Amino acid sequence: MKTGFILQNEHFNLLLCELNKLEENRIYCKHDISHLVEVARIMLEINNSNSLSIPHDIIVATALLHDIGRVNEYKFGTDHRVAGTNDITQILTECGYSNKDIPTIIDAISKHDKQSNDGLSNLLYKADKLSRPCYTCKAKNTCKWDKNLQNERYYNENR
Repeated sequence: MKTGFILQNEHFNLLLCELNKLEENRIYCKHDISHLVEVARIMLEINNSNSLSIPHDIIVATALLHDIGRVNEYKFGTDHRVAGTNDITQILTECGYSNKDIPTIIDAISKHDKQSNDGLSNLLYKADKLSRPCYTCKAKNTCKWDKNLQNERYYNENR
């Protein structure tokens, strides 16, 4: 499976390490490897339980890379959904993804802030929201996330 190469990719790991440093003092949900893997797990679960037939390597690659643009967002203010396009392209190319799959993954990542009709993008949107443990968060009262989207309610309605 090609997704194993992403976890071993030097560029991916450098960006992830930089992201961890940038979020070191963040009191809200972090965008670390635990979050990325949890999003992948949830995406795979929804894909399988709803017979969506999206290839597993595409799902896992999308999940692992969906927040990598946060490095550029923190540094330059560019929205993370598009800020990581060059990095994502480089990582996917180095890991052997096809010229057909790369735009599909980038498109899903660029639209993961809202529900859509696109299967992969919508799957990422749902899993990203479901991955957040709002019900245990100590910073919940100051979180900028819409209270209606916080995971307790969203989790129960969208599982």
